[in-house]
Amino acid sequence: MSGNLLPPHDSFAERALLAAVLTRPECLLDVLDVTKPDDLYGRPERECLRLAVELEASGTEIGLHTLMRAARDQGVAEIVSSQWLSEMLDEPMPPSAVVCAKRVEARARQRRALKVLRVLTAAGEPLDIDVDAWLAEVERQVYEASAEGDSKQIVSLRETLAEVAATIDERRKGNVDYLRTSIAAFNRIILGWAFGKLHVIAGDPGDGKTSLVLQEGRFAAEQRFGVVFFSYEMTRTELVEVLIGQLAKLPSDVLQSGQLNGSQWKRYAAAQSRLEPLPIAIVDDGGVQLAELRSKARREYAKLQREHGGMLRGLMIVVDYIQLMPGPGDDHERISHNSTGLMTLAKELNAIVLCTSQFNRENKSGQSGKRRRPTMRDLKGSGSLEQDAHKIALLYNEHAHMKRDEQPPDRIAIWDKNRGGKTGDAHIEFDRPRRRFIDQDQAYLDAQAAEHDRRCGVGDDMFDEFGG
Repeated sequence: MSGNLLPPHDSFAERALLAAVLTRPECLLDVLDVTKPDDLYGRPERECLRLAVELEASGTEIGLHTLMRAARDQGVAEIVSSQWLSEMLDEPMPPSAVVCAKRVEARARQRRALKVLRVLTAAGEPLDIDVDAWLAEVERQVYEASAEGDSKQIVSLRETLAEVAATIDERRKGNVDYLRTSIAAFNRIILGWAFGKLHVIAGDPGDGKTSLVLQEGRFAAEQRFGVVFFSYEMTRTELVEVLIGQLAKLPSDVLQSGQLNGSQWKRYAAAQSRLEPLPIAIVDDGGVQLAELRSKARREYAKLQREHGGMLRGLMIVVDYIQLMPGPGDDHERISHNSTGLMTLAKELNAIVLCTSQFNRENKSGQSGKRRRPTMRDLKGSGSLEQDAHKIALLYNEHAHMKRDEQPPDRIAIWDKNRGGKTGDAHIEFDRPRRRFIDQDQAYLDAQAAEHDRRCGVGDDMFDEFGG
């Protein structure tokens, strides 16, 4: 800077931002959406935010004592001293940490632009320079220095080829970049859920969409993935009841009546014990819009990560279901807006996003009353789902025209879209009383076991085996 002037910065905003993070740790993720530690001008302020970010990443609760301990461990206790922290916390609390973060980020862009201009001014003084080339470089560097957010580095084809080769080698070693589903028939077609992608499970009411995504969420949680479930239709108690029925193999009518016998109570207790430690959070607020969903997903995952000692492997977000998700515009605009937003959210957080969708009513047309085989065009409300989704499964019950208690359990999951992979039909069975999906091979084994128990005279009241 010219003379003795300090570079532009806002000390009050930087300290107020940090005071908010230390007293309201849940706002850190919102702050990091706007600014980063290197944007802070003061060295203590910069180190303090960096330590807070590392504590969050490790699953450690952010607070005055944990921050001071981290400062000592990293040898910066003289910079982020207890006295400095006390003085910083005495600053007036800001009404919004995000507002302070925006002020900090703006001053950081201003400093970057001024630094670039000083260098370019000196480079432009000689008379023998290529003026056009110099002006082009001025335009490029000033734009990059003043652009909001992180500007992505341009990577050469050679570097990208090396990354792809490394990824394929990791897959060869079994270090896959997807999460296997709970159903072997699915894995044979799609391999598993892809990280950073949107996946759609579509069907008619009663086809088991919610049961399927609950089953997948529970399976992911058992593999140490944090799961945040956004329900726009069912309450959290209803959803947990479904999870218990799936795990304990208890029919929903038994759970609803409360008339469980001794063996069933044991299975119920075993299911509850198995569910309690799982990293699953359920949000059953039907008014959550896309921006709030994004914020809640990040906060809930950070909370789950802290509760599990930073050992979670990734995030799965479940949205049930998109036609009920609020947003701007008419139905078509709202679904398109939310579909594109969920796709972007998956990529931004490198999360697995599962979203359920209804079919159009036209899918049920036909003189026989039978439902025709669905296609992606039957997704209700918008073609954006077809475009934005990485994988799409269409649940098909060809016996839907029959009375529910007469329907056989066999179903087809039509994988109609699998970007970069194969498509096809997965033959599965829907155990409607227990609200779970199983492979037909597993269904055959279950039937054999049940027949064996019947012949041996083992009734439900004597059957203590617990299965998932």
